[in-house]
Amino acid sequence: MTVYSTALAAFMANKKVTIGYVDRGEGTHWCKVRDLSVNQ
Repeated sequence: MTVYSTALAAFMANKKVTIGYVDRGEGTHWCKVRDLSVNQ
């Protein structure tokens, strides 16, 4: 939920978000967020 809230807040502030993903290792197409940063 934190990822979505942060990304939405950045979008509303007209800022870009950089997100790094990593495989969850479950053999599915799902992934999890490795890192997230808000760019000026």
